[in-house]
Amino acid sequence: MTQSLLKRNLALLQKILPEVAPQVAECDPSSLVWCETRQGERNVIDTSTGKALHSTYSAVKEADRWWQNFPMDDASILYVYGVGLGYALDAVRSWLEAAAGRYLVFLEDDIRVIRRLLETERGTQILQHKQVQLHHYATLEAAESMVHWLTWYFIQQQMEVSALPCYERERSKNYQALRRWLVHEAVERNAMVSEYMRHGASFFHNYYANMLRIHESYRGNALFNKFEKVPAIICGAGPSLNANIPLLKDIGRRALIFAGGSSVNALSSAGVAPHFGGGIDPNPPQLERLVSNQAYELPYFYRGRMYHLAFQAIRGSRLHITGAGGYPVAEWFEQRLGIEDVDVEEGHNVINFLMDIARHLGCDPIIFVGMDLAYTDMQAYADGVVVDSRVKEESILSSCDLDSNAFPRLDINGTPVYTLWKWVTESQWVSEWAEQHPEVTVINATGGGIGFKGIPNVDLKKVLEQYCRTESDLRARVSAEIQNGAMPGVTADTVLVAMKAIYTSVSACIDHCKGLLEELNIVEERVKKKRGQACMEATPRAEKLEAALSAEPAFDCILSIFNDVYSKVLNRELHQVKHDKALSSELERQLQRIAINRKKFSFLRDTARTNQEVIDKVIADYERDGYETDIFTSESIAERK
Repeated sequence: MTQSLLKRNLALLQKILPEVAPQVAECDPSSLVWCETRQGERNVIDTSTGKALHSTYSAVKEADRWWQNFPMDDASILYVYGVGLGYALDAVRSWLEAAAGRYLVFLEDDIRVIRRLLETERGTQILQHKQVQLHHYATLEAAESMVHWLTWYFIQQQMEVSALPCYERERSKNYQALRRWLVHEAVERNAMVSEYMRHGASFFHNYYANMLRIHESYRGNALFNKFEKVPAIICGAGPSLNANIPLLKDIGRRALIFAGGSSVNALSSAGVAPHFGGGIDPNPPQLERLVSNQAYELPYFYRGRMYHLAFQAIRGSRLHITGAGGYPVAEWFEQRLGIEDVDVEEGHNVINFLMDIARHLGCDPIIFVGMDLAYTDMQAYADGVVVDSRVKEESILSSCDLDSNAFPRLDINGTPVYTLWKWVTESQWVSEWAEQHPEVTVINATGGGIGFKGIPNVDLKKVLEQYCRTESDLRARVSAEIQNGAMPGVTADTVLVAMKAIYTSVSACIDHCKGLLEELNIVEERVKKKRGQACMEATPRAEKLEAALSAEPAFDCILSIFNDVYSKVLNRELHQVKHDKALSSELERQLQRIAINRKKFSFLRDTARTNQEVIDKVIADYERDGYETDIFTSESIAERK
């Protein structure tokens, strides 16, 4: 019986997880020995540890207690680290099946446990249940694709993370790391998708407003490869920056100093003048930081998504870097205006952005200071950023947002320090970035914080003595290279002509989406009349409209990314249509699919409308600021009305 059940379950697993099924079939589960609880329920003992997977008294009662003490509140997704023999499914079944949008997701890192599970009827139930998923990963390092898939599939869903009771006790470190990673990735992905779900209004406002003034900027790309072998110091605003301020004050002729965001304020308040600043933050606090710093003529590398009022407040030269971090509209404008595109990585923030710019400039070595990624000495920032940067242990450990909860980790000196998961992932990104660019010497001279795997930690004084011995007038050199980077052929008029072209295409996209929504109404009526027997083929007009929509420049450079993201958001809904018990007939299922398509085209129409409205506003603001807009306004607004 056990072997036939195992064979059947392996066949089911092969369909669901084809890469895992062979591992399960070939593994040796003999170290997990079958036993029974005192209530006669199946259990296993791991002979390598002497521990049972479930309570030795009652696995069912243990699962019931676990569930009764677990508040789901508004969550619809429950991740459980450790599947055991599947008793958790019995405990949550009534909650799970009360709504088609609820899911139970088991995450198991022990292939032997999955093997034993597949020898049981509960294993069959788990594999066959449409609202239960089983995933395997060997190590956290190997779980990236799994976490990526899960956080996309369950995008914008409330989630909770728990564990098999014995895993929570015996593998607490693994559990907490997995929990933090899942929550962090979900928060990051949800924030990104939320921006798209709001039709990118904030981004497009910043981008279009800044694009109208690009002719007043210089080509940041023109500085690339102009500073070969010049040392670069990348300054974060971490607490350890304070100790290195005296050394930074005297280094301006021997190394280029880069600062972004809060680190500009920290340096300028201490009398350190950076050579370059950076701006990509799309949010209003960027303006406050910029106007409050004392680096009045600081050249700024920026991308078009930078908060538009902060961009306008830059007092030094504006150095445009191509791209826009997830929005292909930048590529369209740059190609149209003849601006050469160079791929610059943004990473997690402006500091990572400046690191890659320094690499493109030809700088070597690249030296980090103030990049703690930790609450060193229970401080959030270096001096000069906020009035009081001290943090209290209870406040950073008890945030209602799990992703903002600090946890202890050893710093580079072996001292316990609090950090956040977002800082850990940034540290990992920096390590990978350095590994991908072995031609550049990368040194961490922060002096504290959690550091970066594979990047040596060296005292800043020693680094400067070894690498920063040659003096030259770097500020004059920077100024000269900036003047050589004027925007050739980019004028206020050429930008307005490009803006008008994209506006016209956006208007056409709106009309095409309206037409497609009309055709969906026709298909819906046809399906209703034939009680679901009619096929859902598109009408001839709908096929022509879809082709016309796809051919529009605005679809390619604006709507396509929104279409991709929204399709991923709808993917789970389409999957649920197949097994939602509330949909009792094929007619209801077809109508639900039509409703989902209607959502998509309504979303694309509204995204196009948002673009239209934003362009109208930024053009009006531009004109109010004294710029000529006749080339754009002569027909565009009148045509739409």
